[in-house]
Amino acid sequence: MLTKPAVVQRFAVISADGLALATTRIGPETADLTVILLHGLMGESRSWLRQTSHLKSRHSDIRVIAYDHRGHGRSGRGCARSHTLGQLARDLDAVIDATTPTGQIVLIGHSMGAMTILQYLQDQQARNVDRIAGVGLIAPGVGDITRRRLGWRLACPVVAHACALASRIPASAEALRIKAVRATAPIWRRVEKNAPILAAFINAPQLPVLAGFLESIFRFDGTAALAILRGTPTLVMCGTRDRLTPRCHSAAIFAAVPAAEFAVVPDAGHMLMLERPGVINERLDALVERARIDSTVRPPTPDRPTAPVVGGRPVGGGRPAPQ
Repeated sequence: MLTKPAVVQRFAVISADGLALATTRIGPETADLTVILLHGLMGESRSWLRQTSHLKSRHSDIRVIAYDHRGHGRSGRGCARSHTLGQLARDLDAVIDATTPTGQIVLIGHSMGAMTILQYLQDQQARNVDRIAGVGLIAPGVGDITRRRLGWRLACPVVAHACALASRIPASAEALRIKAVRATAPIWRRVEKNAPILAAFINAPQLPVLAGFLESIFRFDGTAALAILRGTPTLVMCGTRDRLTPRCHSAAIFAAVPAAEFAVVPDAGHMLMLERPGVINERLDALVERARIDSTVRPPTPDRPTAPVVGGRPVGGGRPAPQ
């Protein structure tokens, strides 16, 4: 018997401050369980391609949502002061309101996406938290990013000053910078061999966006969210060769969350979804099943009205962004 292909829909969720967030929904329009995927810094929703493909084939009854953070992929850029983890948490609120008004939720984030989940939990404790049936934190950071390994190098005064300047580059000047970098590509290829961090920073497709989020990441402290996660099925994963968010961050989360599963992937770096997709998919399957069991013992939450649609696009609700 032929399996009916999963329905894929692409649309824009409008954030509380009016920015269009490029969003993809895979699977049924309504579902008892929805998985929402949050990518990392300088990534996009397509970073999860192998996971979305697996989830839709393995769990046909669930809905999968993947979206591009502001300043990434096909989403709007937003103003410089909005490039913070706090704003990403408010964007997640808008995505949940627009795409998942009912049912249980599994949030899965990679790197900055994992930090966004923690920020969301501790900033929005009274909103949708009771519907979160599972959380996946892949290569996460929980605080003190600048104290170890690559984070320490990126937080040096020279880079910090460069971040402050770069975050204020206007869009017109950024377009000229990108053209200049492309024209001098042979030079930067040589630089990359000896100074990969510097080369990656200079070649970043959206340098002001990267710089703005780095400032926020350097100041991030997600420890308050761990108490909220204590009874929630949680997956924590990291690679032994991750230089950006080393194992100590994942270990700290595991130690503070009794319901957490901790998976360390040998010889893997920061981009686990791309480096070890099979391992990630296997762990996500287990997390989804744990979330199903957990949601069956929770009292049902009252249905909330679906977010309004403007121009054929779901519009995110939520609180207005703090002034």
